[in-house]
Amino acid sequence: MQQFAAPGEILRDVSRHGSGSDPPEPTTPERTRTDGSVAHKWIGERKLLHLREWATDKVHRLPEPATSELVIGSESSVDFQIVAPNRRVSRRHARLVCTQDGWHIEDLGSRNGVRYDGWLPPPGPGRVQYQLLPGMEIGIGGIILVVENETFVRLRSYLARILGWDSARQVGVDLAMRAVRAAFEKCAPRLEIVSPDDLVAVARQIHLRISPPDAPFVVCGKCTRAPDDSLQLTAVKRASAALPLAHGGTVCVRTTELPTDYRAVQQALETSDSIQSYVCATTVPVLPPAHRVVVPIVVPELAARAPSDLGKIIQEYALDACRGFGASASMLSEREQACVVDRDATSFADIESATRRIVAFRTFGNVHQAAPHVGLSHVGLGKWLKGRGLVE
Repeated sequence: MQQFAAPGEILRDVSRHGSGSDPPEPTTPERTRTDGSVAHKWIGERKLLHLREWATDKVHRLPEPATSELVIGSESSVDFQIVAPNRRVSRRHARLVCTQDGWHIEDLGSRNGVRYDGWLPPPGPGRVQYQLLPGMEIGIGGIILVVENETFVRLRSYLARILGWDSARQVGVDLAMRAVRAAFEKCAPRLEIVSPDDLVAVARQIHLRISPPDAPFVVCGKCTRAPDDSLQLTAVKRASAALPLAHGGTVCVRTTELPTDYRAVQQALETSDSIQSYVCATTVPVLPPAHRVVVPIVVPELAARAPSDLGKIIQEYALDACRGFGASASMLSEREQACVVDRDATSFADIESATRRIVAFRTFGNVHQAAPHVGLSHVGLGKWLKGRGLVE
């Protein structure tokens, strides 16, 4: 009789790297569960799309409609062939089984076993099936397969936007995905984002990609910015005020502007089940490596990015705006993109704001209808567009 189990709690220290050519794996969890319950939160759509090889774009697509069984291994006849340079993948290493509850995976008696988020189950009688969940990392020999749904595909795309698209950045992108998931599932107390730029805009974009629609995003700090209804952003001075406002959503704290009551409510922020995630935006790492529970996401300065990257970043923000306004996807014109490069490419926040204003004006046809969608008066939006030569 088949046994079903959850893989346990995950990612207690996502900063450790593997050795040799192996990709970095999370460490073994402090506590595991085998009672059949799922210890993970569900992020996004239940439908799984594929298993992606760590730090690559190579994916093994899950069939639609689902088949009853798929085999993973090194031989050419299996459904998902995995080629590892260390030859630690067995010919028929594991199998995927589709049930009414979704996809499950089980070891087929391989020599090196199957790791679930870095955890290698102890040997025992019978085969145990583990449910595949979005973001889970499956270790097959020296290869990590990342389980992805549409939510994780969008998250990875955005993290590549802010970290870089070149091959040297791919490990960093996957480590960042791991950090986001660890913070979301409360296996890490918080997500730390580090960069000289104002990173509230980055934190908000991550929030949008892992949160249900209309989930609140609350920024708290000594220097309160004006709330922006067009971005569904709330700003408060006191951390205690952020707690009830962020129910079901995200709290973002600038470490350079900690609220006066921050220490008193820090534990609640880090452990509250009613708050989906908790983000620190900072210019320098808060904790030394030896004391970190999760690797910070270190975002390079925009000034350090290649000119070709900058153009792609701007166009992707424009496509975000099109989706947000329910408009058909379209790229900025050369003139519009040049305007953003020359006048607004100083931070991710400025690029997002500029592209939203341009796309809103183009979508709604005039400043009167576009202005409410970008948090400006029609006079303010008109002056902004005219100052950049985009209207007469």
